[in-house]
Amino acid sequence: EKLFLGGEYSIRGFDIRTIGPQDETNGLVLGGDKSLLFNVEQQFTIAGPVRLIAFYDAGQVEPGPTTKNRLFVPLGELNVLNLAGQNFRWQDFKTSTGLEVRFFSHDADGDVVPASAIQLRALRVKTLTVSLPGSRERIEEVLSDLRPDIVHCSWSFSTLDGEIARMAHAVGAATVATFHLPYAAPRSARGRVLRGLYRWHVRNLSEYDHCVALSEDQRQLITAAGYPADRVTVVHNAVDTDAISPGDSDLRRRLGARFVVAYMGRLDPEKRIPAVVRTFLELGWPEDHVLVIAGGGAHDRRLRRMVADQPNVRMLGVVTDPGLRLELLRAADVYVLPSTAEGLALSMLEAMAAGCAVVATEAGEDGPALGDAGIRLPVTPLEPHLGDALRRLRDDAALRAELGARARARVLEHFALSAGIDRLVDLYAQLRAARAAA
Repeated sequence: EKLFLGGEYSIRGFDIRTIGPQDETNGLVLGGDKSLLFNVEQQFTIAGPVRLIAFYDAGQVEPGPTTKNRLFVPLGELNVLNLAGQNFRWQDFKTSTGLEVRFFSHDADGDVVPASAIQLRALRVKTLTVSLPGSRERIEEVLSDLRPDIVHCSWSFSTLDGEIARMAHAVGAATVATFHLPYAAPRSARGRVLRGLYRWHVRNLSEYDHCVALSEDQRQLITAAGYPADRVTVVHNAVDTDAISPGDSDLRRRLGARFVVAYMGRLDPEKRIPAVVRTFLELGWPEDHVLVIAGGGAHDRRLRRMVADQPNVRMLGVVTDPGLRLELLRAADVYVLPSTAEGLALSMLEAMAAGCAVVATEAGEDGPALGDAGIRLPVTPLEPHLGDALRRLRDDAALRAELGARARARVLEHFALSAGIDRLVDLYAQLRAARAAA
C-alpha cells in the first residue's frame, strides 16, 4: 500500500492524501514508499471540555529508489532510476502551523469504557490466517477486562476462530459469527463442491451461539453442513448510504478522462481482472477512456506488467481511505465485477450506492442483489459478454444514468446499513436475554 500525507490527522491545512510523489504527466498523487511526519501540539484549557490547540505539523513522502515518477514507464526506460528522494531533505518538507478548538467528551455504558482496538500478529497463508504466539493471550486479556455481553466474530478462517468463542463464553459473553465463505445455490455444481468445505468449518463454527449468513443460499449450505437451522439469521451485507452517494469527483478531472471503467477489490485469481484488462484494451478506445484498478493481491505484479506501457490503464494500489474510495466510485461511469466466486460483494454494493452503472457476473449473491439495476453476465464464458456490455454502456449515456439511478434505489431499499444494524441489534438483545436466563 502506498503512503500519503495531508489531512486532519497528519499535516493539517492540506487536503487529505494530497502530499506525496506525483505523476509528472497529470499531477495525480501516486503515494510513496516511505514517509516522515512530525506533530507538535500545545493544549490550553478554555472552559470545561473546550480546549485550544496550537500545532505545528511537518512531513514528507518519498518514493525511494524507483523508476521515474510516472504511472507507466516505457520498457526502454526501465533502466533509468530516480535516485532523488531516497533521503529525506528538510527543504522538501511540507509544514503547517495554526490553532484549532477541540471539544472532549466521553461516552460510556455505565462504568464500562469500550476497549480500544488491538493489533494481533499473524501469518497469512493463502486464505488461512495463522495466529502467532501472544495473540490468544492478548484477546483473553481484553475479554477479561471488558467482560462484554456479546462477542461478534467476522469469520476469517484463522487458527483462533473457534478459540475466540470459547474464550468469550469463559467470561459469560454470548457469541455470534458472520460467515464470509463464498457460496452458491445448494443444488448447483459449485454448491456441491462448497458443501464439503462448509462441513469442515462447521466444526469450529458450532462453538458459536449464533451464525449470521449473508444470503438464503448460504443459510442453506450452513444448515446442510450440520449447523442448527434455528441458530442462523440472514443479514445481507450493507453499506452506509449516507456516506456513499453520487456526486462530483475531482479524481476524474485529475485522470483527464471522458469515460471511466473502475474495479476496486482483491486482485486474486477468482476476480479475473487480467481478463478485464485484456477486454478493455481490445476495445481499442482512445486514451481519455480510462480503466482504473484499485486493490492488491496475487495478480498485482502480473497486472502491472500487463499495463506497463498502457497510458489509459491506471493502477492505484490498495485504497483504504474512505474519501479516496468514494472519489473513485463517483468518478466511474461503469463498475465491473467479473468474479467466478463471491459471497455478496461489498464493493459492488458501494458502487451501486454511488450511482455507478454496474456490470457483474452471477457469482454468489451478486447477480440477485443487482437485480435489474445493472447488466448481469454469466460466470462463464466471460467473453463476448463483458466486451458487449462495456461497448453498450459507453455508447449509451442515458442507459448508464438509468442503471445508476436504479442501483442507488435498490441499495436504499434492500441493502442500507441502518436496516442491517437494526437486525443485528435485535439479535444481540435476544442472545443477551437467553444468556442471562441460562
